[in-house]
Amino acid sequence: MSEKHVRFPEEFTRVLEAWASGINKAFDTVQKVVDEPKRMLQSFGERNAELLEALRSFDVVFPALVEDMLFPMVSLGWYPDIEMPFSNLSAVVDLFKTDSASAEREYAAFLSTELTTVRERLTLAAPTRARVLKEGFEAHAQKLFFASTPVFLAQAEGLVREQLGAALYSRKRLRQRVTELEAENWGLSEVLMLPLLEPTDINKTEGERLKGFSGLNRHAVLHGVDTTYGTEWNSLKAISHLLFVSDVLGHVDKQF
Repeated sequence: MSEKHVRFPEEFTRVLEAWASGINKAFDTVQKVVDEPKRMLQSFGERNAELLEALRSFDVVFPALVEDMLFPMVSLGWYPDIEMPFSNLSAVVDLFKTDSASAEREYAAFLSTELTTVRERLTLAAPTRARVLKEGFEAHAQKLFFASTPVFLAQAEGLVREQLGAALYSRKRLRQRVTELEAENWGLSEVLMLPLLEPTDINKTEGERLKGFSGLNRHAVLHGVDTTYGTEWNSLKAISHLLFVSDVLGHVDKQF
């Protein structure tokens, strides 16, 4: 059995902790490590057989299930707040799968009410970036969305380069770096990293953006291609992206 599979229960619990603060308290036995994920995945419409197969081949199957759950949300440029109570997160994800227009409105409204807390979390996680974050959030509050959006996109890129030595928006290079760091025994959660490794509006290359593309795209914004990105939703999307990146990096263990 490989070292990664030996660490499976610890890895799986750590991922779930990131999604639901305190949920690990329920994992008193190995059986609960299996039963609790089963219950939660069933809330997303997954069958027991699919879950058990995921647990038997965690490294391959489970990330695919997570991708299926989150893709409707992440593909539109919205990133989950992994500190949300799991029941709230599951409701958000389910709504994105069934009614994306309503989901976007509700998630945007949620983020808008949480901006003070989000700013505090980001500042605590990256105190050297406090000044630039302060100006970014002030610009957002003043509805200067052309000014705020690039700040948040750039800070997400800066955090990954600073902590992982990787290019966030080059998915191929990021994957290569993740592989390198795993070989050095860094504790990188493939499940949490997945939304950063798959093509989404925010990280699509020029060739991947189809004619008429109107989503928030880092390359189009920072390279001056998009001149219409200055909306409240796009600024909120950039904030959700930065918060997700910050939270994921906060769950990276540099050595075991």
